[in-house]
Amino acid sequence: IGKWHLGSEEESFPTRRGFDEFYGSLGQGNYYTPTIVDSRIDSKPRKLSRSDYYLTDDYSERAVEFVEAHQDSPFFLYLPHFAVHKPHDATGKYLGRFTDIEDPVRHAYVAMLSAMDDAVGDLLATLKQCGIEENTLVIFFSDNGGTTGSSNLPLRGRKGGTWEGGIRTPFLMQWKGTLASGTEYQGLISALDVFPTALAAAGVELDPSWELDGVNLLPFLKGEKEGNPNEALYWRFGTQWAIREDDWKLLQAREAKGGNIQIAKEGPVRLFNLSEDIAEENDLAASMPEKVTELQERWTEWNATLPEPSWHPELVE
Repeated sequence: IGKWHLGSEEESFPTRRGFDEFYGSLGQGNYYTPTIVDSRIDSKPRKLSRSDYYLTDDYSERAVEFVEAHQDSPFFLYLPHFAVHKPHDATGKYLGRFTDIEDPVRHAYVAMLSAMDDAVGDLLATLKQCGIEENTLVIFFSDNGGTTGSSNLPLRGRKGGTWEGGIRTPFLMQWKGTLASGTEYQGLISALDVFPTALAAAGVELDPSWELDGVNLLPFLKGEKEGNPNEALYWRFGTQWAIREDDWKLLQAREAKGGNIQIAKEGPVRLFNLSEDIAEENDLAASMPEKVTELQERWTEWNATLPEPSWHPELVE
């Protein structure tokens, strides 16, 4: 239910990728008159137009309906909201909650976020009402850092970059009765850990031959294991890259305007100690060349294990 951005041709639809149902938009969209595919009807995209329509509310209602219909059997619900993606649109209901915000872009952004908050709240309330919240693992995270209308401070950068403001995002989990509420976990984790964690929660024994990129987080979150789940995290995004190992981060980020988020002139290779400099203001590359070489070699070794990209962005001069 929600935004599908892995192909707009029918052979790439979620129902061809293992999902039983799909209700959502293909790629980008808008909040008032989106083009929606409802697989319970057929695979044809249809443009919706109702005077009282708002996309975030629609996805929320459909998610609640799905949980209510499947509460008596195991299910997996993937709910990628289009909010808070551009365009910055929100209904009067949500805008009215923040009339003290003068900047119109910020006003709309916060209102859109409030709509998504309501949607998450409705879903959690439904799990409780159905009596299955202690048997349901809920994971919430953003796919990237904030963009126009948001603030990532004290983090540097934004969506589309390998600065912390582009890749460090909220990551919340709930499993009533299994994971202790109010726990803050500081270990090195990423969205790649969701898959093996969900498999373990469902009682599936992980086979090393699968060579999954992620790690089962449950033993770490329960206090059964210590240390970082991942020794290092890596990024390769267009002309940008980064590696995070313990508190150290080496990156080559986008530092020039022009093009889109994957097409831009790279800046220099920079080194930061995030435990002391979360804002990435004090570049240590010149004073610690050996650490730069160590991390750069490790990233290069990892990069060599990946398939060559089928599309290469061109630099903007």
